[in-house]
Amino acid sequence: MAHDDDLDLSDEPPAPAGDRIDQRAPIAIASSIALLIALLIALATGITYVPVLENGFTTFDDPQYIVDNPQVGAGLTLEGLRWAFTHAHSDNWHPLTWLSHMLDVELFGLDPRGHHAVGVALHAANAVLLFALLLRLTRRPVASALSALFFSLHPLRVE
Repeated sequence: MAHDDDLDLSDEPPAPAGDRIDQRAPIAIASSIALLIALLIALATGITYVPVLENGFTTFDDPQYIVDNPQVGAGLTLEGLRWAFTHAHSDNWHPLTWLSHMLDVELFGLDPRGHHAVGVALHAANAVLLFALLLRLTRRPVASALSALFFSLHPLRVE
């Protein structure tokens, strides 16, 4: 089954089979450029937010979510999994947040650098996903890249 991208709507006769590599070359170049842009977005995000690795936990909600929460502090356990899906804590029911914090504790203990590094990595991944989505929707690499960078680097993201 042919896709719209595979259809040749020009008046030119189809190229011989040997020339197909040349026809696909612009697509390969465009894909390589998009990959390079995505890597640069991730790198810019990482470089911008790497100073957060020197910060401790905040006093806003980290005590009740992580530091003083015995369920999260135990890491990933069967009891913790059950708790995450059956209890609201700090007026919220968000089991994936609890599981994410439990995994961070399992991997890094209560060292805030590991928790912050995961946050930076997730933010960089979201910026790259936004770029990919915008590029797919608009086919405008520069506008997509600038929008993703704005999302990633805007001061609103400091939380």
